[in-house]
Amino acid sequence: MGTTPWQDSVPEVKMRAVQVATALFSLARFFVEAPNPEITRRFTDPQMAGTWPVRDEDSLAAIEQIARADEMAIMLNEDFNRMFGPAGALMMAESEYTGENHLPLVQALNRKYEERGYRPQKTEGYPRDHFAVQLGFLGHLVAKLADEPGVAAEVRAFRAEHVDRYADDLLTLLDAHARTQMYRGVVVLTRRALDALDEVVGMVGAEPAGEVPEGAVPTGDGADG
Repeated sequence: MGTTPWQDSVPEVKMRAVQVATALFSLARFFVEAPNPEITRRFTDPQMAGTWPVRDEDSLAAIEQIARADEMAIMLNEDFNRMFGPAGALMMAESEYTGENHLPLVQALNRKYEERGYRPQKTEGYPRDHFAVQLGFLGHLVAKLADEPGVAAEVRAFRAEHVDRYADDLLTLLDAHARTQMYRGVVVLTRRALDALDEVVGMVGAEPAGEVPEGAVPTGDGADG
């Protein structure tokens, strides 16, 4: 029996989906913890920088600029605290940008996260509509894409209903407030990772949530972001 075009592309979809998920998980950390040597080495060590999973021209240029700047930890801590600390300059939650009632929103998000087995440890103490939490959830979903093609519709819906309502404004403000090359680079890397998410979801097509192409077998909620 012949295979469908979708089935023929499964290995590539799986590889690309894991790459995008890795980028989203990695980037989410920058919004909830000051970059430590473990994190900064991801971009300043040439061998590790060479493994960054989203390899478009803009991302590679941003990584090169981060490596060239080689900023000290104290500078990165100051930038993080000034933007994201208790008295930080930036709003980081969806409800802060949209004006939506916070409680019903986070309750609905909690239900969605629980349904999908999303229990992030790095962002456990943050509001469920925090940008980092939502980035991680997109990573959690896309990691399932090759086994569950219906996830493509979930990703599109979550972006339209949540992330895309405010992410551009947030990242524009972050770019304007950042004083380090690291965080200016994070803006570029996050934008390009979200673009890469669109691309890998587009490889699957517009399959409705819960449906799979003929011959594909979903395997359940194996990944846990």
